[in-house]
Amino acid sequence: MLSLVLVIVYGLLVCLGAVAGTCTQGDDARFYASLLYGTPLFLLLILRVAFDRNRILFKRINVVAALLLMTSVSYFWMPLMIDTTIKGHHLCGGDFDSYINGSYALERFIPVLHIFSSLFVLVLTVSKLMAAKGSKLANC
Repeated sequence: MLSLVLVIVYGLLVCLGAVAGTCTQGDDARFYASLLYGTPLFLLLILRVAFDRNRILFKRINVVAALLLMTSVSYFWMPLMIDTTIKGHHLCGGDFDSYINGSYALERFIPVLHIFSSLFVLVLTVSKLMAAKGSKLANC
C-alpha cells in the first residue's frame, strides 16, 4: 500500500514541476525543483517496489498506478522533451533561447530523466507482478 502512495506522490510532484510556476525571465527553477524532489522519492519508490512482499492484488494495483504515472508524466513532459532535446530550445520556450548558459546541458535531460524514470517504475512493477504470478503457478 505504501508503494501506491509513493507512486501517487511521485507523479504529483513530477507533473507539478512541468506546469506549476512561471518562466519569468527564463527562470527554470521549477524544473530543477521537480528533479530535486522527485529523485529521493524515485529511489524510495524503487526500493519499496523491488522488495515488496504484498499479495498479487496489490501488485496489480501498483501496475495500474504505474501505468497512470507513465501516462501523466509523458503527457506533461513529452512536449518539453521534444522542445529541449530535439529542437534545442530553452525549457521555458523558444523565446528564452538567449538565456541558455552553461547549465543548459543538465536542463536538457530533466524531461528525459522524468520520462525514463516513470517508464522504469512501470517496467519494475510489471516484472514484479509477473514474478509473483510465476511463483504462484510454481507452487500449485
